[in-house]
Order: sequence, then structure tokens, then C-alpha cells
Amino acid sequence: MGKDGLRATAGCETVVARHHGQDERGVRVPATIDQILDQIDAMLRAKKDLLLEGIDWQKRPRAGGFEALDFVAPVAVDGVVRNGLSVRITCRSDLCDCDVHAHLQIYVPAISADANVQRVEWRPNSRHTNDGKAPAALRFKTFTDRWHEFSLNRRLGIGALRQTVPMIAQDLPRPIADFNELLEFLGEVWNVEGVVRIPQPPWEGRII
Repeated sequence: MGKDGLRATAGCETVVARHHGQDERGVRVPATIDQILDQIDAMLRAKKDLLLEGIDWQKRPRAGGFEALDFVAPVAVDGVVRNGLSVRITCRSDLCDCDVHAHLQIYVPAISADANVQRVEWRPNSRHTNDGKAPAALRFKTFTDRWHEFSLNRRLGIGALRQTVPMIAQDLPRPIADFNELLEFLGEVWNVEGVVRIPQPPWEGRII
């Protein structure tokens, strides 16, 4: 039992397991895509806490004279800290209160890659148009402020996990006026406590 009553798992145990049970010979059976998606769904419904100690925004120089801003923090599930689960928020240093992208980042051993889940895009620089794989009510619709809800996108299978196919977007359920309101919304859709304590990005020219 560690600080704040959280338990850390041993080794490299992740939220999404590589295997799903054993066959009649006792050999571990690789998880199917549906089983992986079910594990992610269960994780989304579980109680989660954001771990912020020692975490802050990181800056990466980019061509064009601005910096990319990244905030990545681990997440505990039901009081247990596991590898491969974090929140990630990115934006640009020169664009205050806009072009913010946020998601839960989940490492999926079966595909040896991270899955970006419950992605939210607030005041992005570009719009998104759904293709024909979206539900009828959202098909071919174009969105600016948007989120890519997991339950809508799991129909895309492994392509949704790898984000190699166009994702299905929908409008944010309510207007978001500033970064603090965005954090409140992220805490809700991710089901993560403590998101509202994330500090403001170090945008250029912002008066604190």
C-alpha cells in the first residue's frame, strides 16, 4: 500500500490483458478484439483517480517558432496503479484557449500500441466530418468542438484502437467556455477524479 492508499501492481501488469483465460491444455489464449474492447469498457466504468504528484506540463519545440505543450499523468483504477493508463492533454503554446486535444491513453499489449480513448477536441484548428460508418444520425456530419465516444467507435474494431480509420465524432453535450470547464467535462467522460486539479497550460501571453 503506497501513498494516498493506492496499491501498485507488480511487474508490467496493464489495464488491458494480453491473454484471456486458458484452453483445455492450460495454454493461455490471446484476447480477441471484442474481449479487449470489453476490458476497455469495464475500465471506463470503473472508479479512477488522477495522480498528479510531481507532474507538470512539458514543452517540445516545434517548427514555426512555437512549442507543443503536453500533460501526461498516470491513473489509478479502483485504488490500484497499473502500467499503461494515463490521461494526456496537448495544445500549442501560441494558441491560448484553443486547439486542445485530450484523451485517455491505454497501452494494449495485443497490438503493441496505445489506444486513445474518449478523445475530446476543444476549439481545434480543423473540423472533422464523419464517414459512412457512423450511425445514421451522425453520418457525414461535420463538427468543430467534438468528442469521440468509445461506445460509438468500438464498432470500428482494431482500427479504432490504432486510430488508422476515421473516428466517429459528435458534438460536445454542452458549450465549454474555458479550460476549467473543459477539465470538468473531461473528468465526467473519463470517470476520473482529480482532473479539475490539472494546472492551466503555460500559454504565451496569458495573464494569470
